[in-house]
Amino acid sequence: MIEIFISKGPEQGRSFVVKGESAQIGRGRANQVYLDEPSVSRQHAKIYGHNGQYFIEDLNSKNGTWVTGNAIRSRLKVYTKSKRAEERLKKPSDELEREVMNRTSELKRARDGLKKSSVKDGLSGLYNYRYLIYSLESELKRAIR
Repeated sequence: MIEIFISKGPEQGRSFVVKGESAQIGRGRANQVYLDEPSVSRQHAKIYGHNGQYFIEDLNSKNGTWVTGNAIRSRLKVYTKSKRAEERLKKPSDELEREVMNRTSELKRARDGLKKSSVKDGLSGLYNYRYLIYSLESELKRAIR
């Protein structure tokens, strides 16, 4: 069984479930996946399974076949969600740790940048009114104690 999701274009959000190991996509009514869209060729692409793996192949369509934002030239192995997760788990732990550290430092820089831009004027570099009120309130609370 093959499940196809359309992620962009006029057919966005539509999905198709095809029984069997192959499906042809196109504007022609004879296709298992019929898309009534002028940019789709009559026989646009073919998806098929082989030894537990799935492939998509462009059938010399005029506008090409796109998968996750990239045009494919011949056949392309299509990863299922479970395959992507499986490959992700195969990465060595130090590689994953490095990626987590990079993402963490990116988030910290972004948070610091947001904090700085919320208290200082970007053009003049002077503290803004919100910062002044916040500082006065905190000083007042400290003086009352």
